[in-house]
Amino acid sequence: MQPKINESLNQLLLVSGEKYLVEHAGGHDRLVIGVAVFHPLRKEPSVLIVQRAAHESFLPNVWELPGGHVESSDNTIIDAIVRETSEETGLVVTHVVGRFSDFVYTVPSQGETVRSTLQLNVAVLIHGIEGKDPDVKLNPDEHQKYAWIAESDLADYEMTDGMGKVVSNALEWGRENTHELILVT
Repeated sequence: MQPKINESLNQLLLVSGEKYLVEHAGGHDRLVIGVAVFHPLRKEPSVLIVQRAAHESFLPNVWELPGGHVESSDNTIIDAIVRETSEETGLVVTHVVGRFSDFVYTVPSQGETVRSTLQLNVAVLIHGIEGKDPDVKLNPDEHQKYAWIAESDLADYEMTDGMGKVVSNALEWGRENTHELILVT
């Protein structure tokens, strides 16, 4: 099922990752997405973070937003948002409601090569059962724990400086756009 998309994001997200890199992200080797899943029941904006598995070779045990690489098999960036959210958390994205600041980082790859990565960050709403907490089901190959956090909780979770800023930006977006976090059915 294709999620509903805030109209202002259509042109941005309804393209392939490859096309996005060519048209908007000159100089970056790959595109990933960060998905700020907002808790549907909390009055104060709270987002889902996941802890990387202990066996990960890159940043084990560190907390992050769900997300990942936009694959060549993803027809659009929206497809990657839906796929990554489902694969990592078992949650179903119903609405892509906003975008907040991008994140650029480098990752060592084979040998001495360093890859420049652009992380496109979006805010989403998920399918749920009214009045019940979302049923998060982690993929143990990738993550070992999850938490719903508000701004006041940030210091309690080990994140890279960059990811800490991304999560803080997501929560700030949520505070400034609370009207986007309420679904009218």
